Amino acid sequence: MKKFSRKYHLKKRQKAEKRLKRMRLIRAMKRSSYRAALSQAYTPTERYQISAPEVFKLSENYEAVAKFIRIIREQSIIPNRRYSIDFKTIKDISPAGALMLTAEIDRWRLLKGVTVEPMELHKWDPTVRRLLNEVGFFEVLGISNPCTDGDRFDDNDVTFLKFLSGTQSDGQYARQLRLAIEPLAGAIKDQLFMYNGLVEAMSNSVEHAYPEDQHYHENINRRWWMGGSFNVRTGRLTVMVYDQGVGIPATLPASAFWATITAFLKLFGLAQTDGNLIKAAMTIGKTQTQLENRGLGLNEMKEFIVSSGNGMLRVISGKGEYLFHQANVNGLPVKPVETVKQDHEEHLSGTLIAWEIYVGKDEEPNHN
Repeated sequence: MKKFSRKYHLKKRQKAEKRLKRMRLIRAMKRSSYRAALSQAYTPTERYQISAPEVFKLSENYEAVAKFIRIIREQSIIPNRRYSIDFKTIKDISPAGALMLTAEIDRWRLLKGVTVEPMELHKWDPTVRRLLNEVGFFEVLGISNPCTDGDRFDDNDVTFLKFLSGTQSDGQYARQLRLAIEPLAGAIKDQLFMYNGLVEAMSNSVEHAYPEDQHYHENINRRWWMGGSFNVRTGRLTVMVYDQGVGIPATLPASAFWATITAFLKLFGLAQTDGNLIKAAMTIGKTQTQLENRGLGLNEMKEFIVSSGNGMLRVISGKGEYLFHQANVNGLPVKPVETVKQDHEEHLSGTLIAWEIYVGKDEEPNHN
């Protein structure tokens, strides 16, 4: 076998480092060009108005909601831009929509050092205003008591939980969310599975969602947002984790098990779409770091749904959407069903992981 000198290996490593620096420089130039193009699209004196979709639900109005989130994200990196955002157009909002909207406005505040001034707050839909107040949206805006005594709500059955946010994978956050849920929904069956799922979601955000070569702002890097809701009438409990990273499909090619992912797709004749990549990652259930204390993987997130006997896990990342559904018939769980939706046109600009379970209810869930 041919032996190589220490000098040879040193030169090889130096070449590799030069290639890496060149790639990072190219990415930085592309980002600068992107910002410049956005800045040139509008004159400094122009006030750019953004109107939110009437139905702010990914399950019913994905493309419009994702497009709105993308526009907000683009505007947050343009300096000296005059803007106004019209939220009064929202007539219906889901727990996931409320969490994502709050996270994007929180991002705006963290990046720009200023918050968004809401337009005509008194004209907002009262129920939407109440739900956004519960999730902490107005706290991010620096507004207290946005609801009035004269508000009449169309739906008092649903309660949103105040969001949590952080840049570390700390089990205390999962515990805080559980303690906020229990006064509404009671003690959670198999709460350890919920804890493990939330910690795993936080860990994936912190360790993988924000690649080092992307140079995220220090206030955004590794950040996640967590929330939940409870519908007292249907017994539906929802818990969610959202991040604003590159998305699960974008992180997989650089992972240690990319070859396993591609082999999985080839074995089952699946195209390399974002949705199928998420499914492969969820099925294989390995982590990118492959350390002993990181052995649960994405597959662990399913266990909370399986243990509940009646619920669904939804993972939306990049343009892909993956569903894991555990049904309950006559009090007995049936075989879980996995569904991969056709890739969306709009990129989500991050990852949303949501668990839905039914507390004290045996009926078949309605996942709309």
